[in-house]
Amino acid sequence: MVDTIAPATPVLSIGGETVSAADNDNKRKWFITSTVAVCLGVEADADLKAENFVQWSADASTWQNIVLDASGNGEISLEDGVNTIYIRSIDAAGNTNGYIEYVIRIDTHAPVLSFAGASV
Repeated sequence: MVDTIAPATPVLSIGGETVSAADNDNKRKWFITSTVAVCLGVEADADLKAENFVQWSADASTWQNIVLDASGNGEISLEDGVNTIYIRSIDAAGNTNGYIEYVIRIDTHAPVLSFAGASV
């Protein structure tokens, strides 16, 4: 039998908060950590997680594998600023779930206040 079923869709979270592509873009939320956690998905059993892999891209054409542990979890780091990334999963048979575009805003620097021209 030939496997033609797409693998599970990866789940992203930042600081313990699950990020959906639509919600993240609509809320215009900024995150204060540059680490993005990636999970293959709770619906996939352990054998499937071992056979599938997740990739990410900054341009939807050059893909990099995300190293996943035995539970199907991995992470990537992003630069400060507005990042557009693409995430996809691929199974052992080469089936892909397509890719999902995320707009993720990172700001790891504390604000700096300055006052000019104050006299007492």
